[in-house]
Amino acid sequence: MEQVVAYINVLADNPIHNLHKLKIFNIAAYLISLVCVLLVYLCATGIWNILGNNLQTFALYTGLLIPLFLLFLGYTLLRDTWIYMMWLLLGAFMLWLYWILKDKPALQMPRTSSIVSFKSLLVFLLVFKVGTFFVKKLSGQEYVTPSKGPGNDIFEDRHPRFVDFIFFALFFFTIILAQDL
Repeated sequence: MEQVVAYINVLADNPIHNLHKLKIFNIAAYLISLVCVLLVYLCATGIWNILGNNLQTFALYTGLLIPLFLLFLGYTLLRDTWIYMMWLLLGAFMLWLYWILKDKPALQMPRTSSIVSFKSLLVFLLVFKVGTFFVKKLSGQEYVTPSKGPGNDIFEDRHPRFVDFIFFALFFFTIILAQDL
């Protein structure tokens, strides 16, 4: 048992293994996101009614929390083309589900469908890819999400620049405003 603890401590101190752990975390987040999206589909179509009266809230939060998770915790992994493509496919799938399910009575709220937030992921990912390209061209460095307070980035231990703050605001408002498209 002591050998296992010692090995875990070595892994935790090694940046290469930290990236590996982050990729495992990303895969877990992707699978959880996919399950949540499928759960909304199953409940909205009446196949499985596990959420009951919470379907609208669950659908709205699912659509918003996935891109917010990527903005705050997954931005370094979105630089990897394969990981970006995985999330892009999920975003396209969510947009397709939006078009299929938007008129379902179980998802209707007073002003709109609760699944309107499913449009946010695809729009965010497209704007994020273009935005990070411009950040790199303008500053010569990759985009980092600013942390709370004057601290450094939590993944790259680098102080965010002014351009990071500007693009963070753009990415955040993209997630919110994509629902009105």
